[in-house]
Amino acid sequence: MELKMIKVVSKGNLIIAASIFCFFLIFLFSWLVNGGAWVWGLYSEVDGQLAAWLSKFLIGWGKPFDMSTINPFQGMGSIFMPMNPWWNPGALVLGFSSNTLINFTISYSIYWVEIFLATFFLAKTIGLNKIESILAAEIYVLFFFPPFSAYFQAIPFFSLAPMYAHWMAIISVMTIAYIKLGEYGTFYNILLVFFLVVASFLLALTAGAYFIPYVPVYALLVFGFFLYKINRQHLFWKIGAISLVACLFLIMHGYHYYTDTFKYISAAADMPNNKISFSMPKAWNNHAHVLFAPPIFFIYFHVVALLGGLVGLFSQHGKYRWIAVSFLLIALIPDGVAFVLENGIVSGGSISQINNYYYLWAAYPIYCVFAIIFVSFLWRQVVRLKCVLVRNFSINLAQPIFIKSWNTLFPFIILLIPLIIPVLAIKIWLDTFANNSESLKVPNKTPIVDYLEKQTALKPGVIFRGTTVTYLASQNSPLRQLFESSDADHHFNPNKYILAREFLNKRFGNRHMFSDLWNFNIPTLEEYGHLISLPIYVFFKAMLAEKDDVYNRHFLNVYKLNLKVLKALGVRYIISDKALHGTDLSLVMIQRMQGSAAAAYVDYNVSISAKRAFDELQKKYKINDVISSSVFRAEFKNKLNKIHPHMQQENEKTATYLESAINSALGANQQANWSYADLEKIKSYFNIVMFTWMASPPLYLYEIKNANLGTYNPTNIIRENSAKEIFLQLSRPNFSFDKSVIVQNVLPKNIVNQLVKAKNSEMRFGRNVIRVKAESAGWSLLLLPLQYSHCFSVTEVQRSPSTEPTTRLIRANLIHSALLFKGKLDAKLNFNFGIGSNVHCRQQDINDMKELGIITSV
Repeated sequence: MELKMIKVVSKGNLIIAASIFCFFLIFLFSWLVNGGAWVWGLYSEVDGQLAAWLSKFLIGWGKPFDMSTINPFQGMGSIFMPMNPWWNPGALVLGFSSNTLINFTISYSIYWVEIFLATFFLAKTIGLNKIESILAAEIYVLFFFPPFSAYFQAIPFFSLAPMYAHWMAIISVMTIAYIKLGEYGTFYNILLVFFLVVASFLLALTAGAYFIPYVPVYALLVFGFFLYKINRQHLFWKIGAISLVACLFLIMHGYHYYTDTFKYISAAADMPNNKISFSMPKAWNNHAHVLFAPPIFFIYFHVVALLGGLVGLFSQHGKYRWIAVSFLLIALIPDGVAFVLENGIVSGGSISQINNYYYLWAAYPIYCVFAIIFVSFLWRQVVRLKCVLVRNFSINLAQPIFIKSWNTLFPFIILLIPLIIPVLAIKIWLDTFANNSESLKVPNKTPIVDYLEKQTALKPGVIFRGTTVTYLASQNSPLRQLFESSDADHHFNPNKYILAREFLNKRFGNRHMFSDLWNFNIPTLEEYGHLISLPIYVFFKAMLAEKDDVYNRHFLNVYKLNLKVLKALGVRYIISDKALHGTDLSLVMIQRMQGSAAAAYVDYNVSISAKRAFDELQKKYKINDVISSSVFRAEFKNKLNKIHPHMQQENEKTATYLESAINSALGANQQANWSYADLEKIKSYFNIVMFTWMASPPLYLYEIKNANLGTYNPTNIIRENSAKEIFLQLSRPNFSFDKSVIVQNVLPKNIVNQLVKAKNSEMRFGRNVIRVKAESAGWSLLLLPLQYSHCFSVTEVQRSPSTEPTTRLIRANLIHSALLFKGKLDAKLNFNFGIGSNVHCRQQDINDMKELGIITSV
């Protein structure tokens, strides 16, 4: 009898395992067929490409135990986002030299397995049986993993940053281990404590500050288990483990690492004093709540999960009851945090930099568990109804109609899911062919990119040869004219750069900025990410933008062409959509659209004229006017023909696109006359059509003469302790970065008066180190195109241990690193900042910002 039961169980497990494997194969198939054609693909769009690039390049530029790694590709040596790939197998495979799509598919396969197993075991720990736990894991990956997340309109977190799956898996397993701690003998409990310590370190190492939203969510879940059953022996181990982790965290100054990191980034510009303040609640902000925000499917999903929480709350099982209390509190976190911050109940502090969606995202595995609890509850009511019918009405129901057990029902459901999903997979396959899209979109190597790669590509140990900027903000430049929505819209903002980069991507297959350049090892001054430093953010706003231009705190672009400043920051090449002029500029090449596909586009001059012609015609009418459609069409064509009399073919093409916009706006049954509201609607569609079909203007590549490649040797020292005064000095027409430098430190007069020009200077980036060489007949000051930080330490390679060090690194011009040396220089600048390692250096950087008046004045 026992052998028979084992065979039955084994057969059932085999069926379940086969079902799960088929379930996974459908995902695998869809990734290979349509891996990157849309926002719900693999490492998709700008954020996804950035995440893939970060993982790949951190392997080449970082070390296994680095928490902060110098990033030579953006922002004058900013730091990579702290997502160490060495301890994340899903990220580590991106360093393989095989096909990109294969690497991405392997990466997602690892993440899929990690989060599936983590969700399964978390559900089992909460109290679900095996079948229920499998279903919870299946609906999680079905709802949130690409490409099926597209059909449920989930936030594409796993398409843009799949490493979240790894972090969620780690913290889920840590939660399980912590819950189980104390239930075993001493030896196994010690092993669990050791695991919790190691896992905490790995989480900090691979996730940086990104795991912070998970802490309150899973801490509340653990709290529910505490309330359910308090055992003195268990409590000893649990309190001991959390105390040990907390002590190690404090001893290694983890608190300072995270708080100082938040204080020194661009987002800190929105936190003037970094203090907590309290006030009374105001009206509910429409943008604050996320629990019942669209898409509609997830509103229903949240409701089902919350109903599961209520079922658990009123359950006779004490375990469910207390865990349900925790879950309902967890559900309140995202909206609670948003409500508190949006209404000014608490203002300032690092918490304001964490979007409330992150808390919701962290809780979704738990939502899936409680959604299954509710479905299980409904099924039990069906079974009870069957019993009532049989007992009270003597109805003999056939077994296939009412199955006795929840456990016997769910193998059928689990087998049903792999049968349903191929329908979605086939639709994805057909969509791929219908859209004529590639399996994975990799940036093209355009002529400009090819040239920049040959001239400036960075690899460890290679001499730094300058950076590139993409400047699309010139007054009256084609792209700026296309994206300015009105005559009053003269100030530049991030949305215009976003539109411009996508415009270029559609025409050239390369955005010519950010990771589309970094993937070819081309360093840029522009920066994109969450760790843009506060000083460079302020510097950009003051020196490379007009007064009322708007910056996004997560990416930096050049809004104003200031060649003197760009040269000093190490910029050697400029990509522009407009011809530039200046004695310091030399034209390298002009890149135009090529091929038969370009014939479908409208000449960019005609497109811009069409946009202006539409605006001018619209101004003739008032809100209550009746507009003759035929007259408007005729006047529009006449204006175009008058402006471009020799471009009849382009004018006709534009008129055709106007008709397309009219049809899209008003539909097939159009009236002879339009209202002003109709005209507004047509204008919106016409702008979209022209954005879609305007040919790209030529892209110009310029080289800046005498860019600072670590070769500037200023000899005139100016001392200022105010950011305002520094910017005034730098803005003076006669200020030369090659001759003068502004410092905060007091330098010895005997050195200041003896400064001479250096020669043969060069700098090379390595793995978290910059090596600088130069020669001087006396004391010299090298102005490096490198962000200054107290986290750098200087090591003189050839200095004798018995002699005093003569080399010193100081802050210059607010953001520059200036290297003071004497004679022959061969020095390494080592960057070191992390938990337990030189953690207080960032506080020194923050103190500099306070002395300069930046933290309180921004």
